[in-house]
Amino acid sequence: MANLLTLASLCGADLIVEWERRLDDFERRGWYNRVKLTRPCTVEYLGLVNREGTDEDRVVVRITAAMEDWVETKSGATMFHEGKSSAATTLEEYWTLAQRDGRWYLLSIEQDPEGEHNLHDPLITLPEEDTARMHDEAVVAFRSRHVEVGLFQAELIVGVMEVLDALVAHGYHRTFTELIAGEETRRPSR
Repeated sequence: MANLLTLASLCGADLIVEWERRLDDFERRGWYNRVKLTRPCTVEYLGLVNREGTDEDRVVVRITAAMEDWVETKSGATMFHEGKSSAATTLEEYWTLAQRDGRWYLLSIEQDPEGEHNLHDPLITLPEEDTARMHDEAVVAFRSRHVEVGLFQAELIVGVMEVLDALVAHGYHRTFTELIAGEETRRPSR
C-alpha cells in the first residue's frame, strides 16, 4: 500500500486506477513482476505545450529501456511476455508529464504506435504560439456571436459555415474581432 501511495504522488489518477487494478490482479494470482535494467534508459525530449497558467502545460518524453522483464508465479514458474522465450525486452513508451501543485507528475503513458502522434505534434513554447487553439476559440466566438444576433437562421447555417470553414482552411486566419469587423489579416498567396 505504501508503494501505491508513493506512486499516487508521482502519477495521474487514471494511471493509478489502472496500476492498482493490475497490482490487485497479480496479488490475487500470486504473481510477482520482476524487472532489471540491462543498460541505462534513454530519454528523448519530444514535446512541449505551454499554455496560459499551468493546468494544461505538458512535456512529452520517449523512454527507451533495455531490460529483463518476467513474472514469477507462486509455484516458482517463470513467465515471459507473450510470444517471448526469454526475459530480454525493450520498452519504448511515450510519457506525458503535467503539473499539479507546482510539481511535475506522470499523466499518461502511450505505447508505439499509439504515441507516435507526439513525433508530429507542434511545440507550443508560449501561449501565443498556440495558433490552432486561437483559431478554434475565434471560430467558437464567431459562431456564438452570430447566434446572438440571429444570423444562424434556417438555410444560412449550412452555407455560411461551409464558406467560413473553407476561408479559414485556405489562409484567412481571423480573430473574433477581425471577423466581426470584416478586416482581412492575411491575403492568400497566388
